[in-house]
Amino acid sequence: MTGEPPVDSAVREASEEASLPASYVAKNIRPIGTITFSHRSPAGWLLPGFYRAFELPLPADLSIVPKINASDGEVESFDLLDPQECMDKLLAGKFKPSSALAILNFMIQHRLYTPDVDVEYDAVLKAMRRNLVVPIPR
Repeated sequence: MTGEPPVDSAVREASEEASLPASYVAKNIRPIGTITFSHRSPAGWLLPGFYRAFELPLPADLSIVPKINASDGEVESFDLLDPQECMDKLLAGKFKPSSALAILNFMIQHRLYTPDVDVEYDAVLKAMRRNLVVPIPR
């Protein structure tokens, strides 16, 4: 929401979209950077996007797991994937573009996606680190 601090937005969204306890999210969420992403509006306008990225470790004992909020309808499913399964789904285009960027950003930060995994690694990094150009009046 406009004016809402990014971490508060992330806590709210994790609670709304994944049915995660807000108190757990607020205590354990970590900011990890930003992702720039442009997309087109239904009318065809190029819209710059600037996303804050966060990590949220979940307990290994599965005492807290994401669940679909059926009344919201924004999330189709939650799946636990190993890095190779995740990369296979990325390459198959199974994620929406903004989600794919967030997943790829995570995999880079955790050294799950490296030059050893993909010869195009440097080109991918360069494409992900583009400056957002936004025309503004003088």
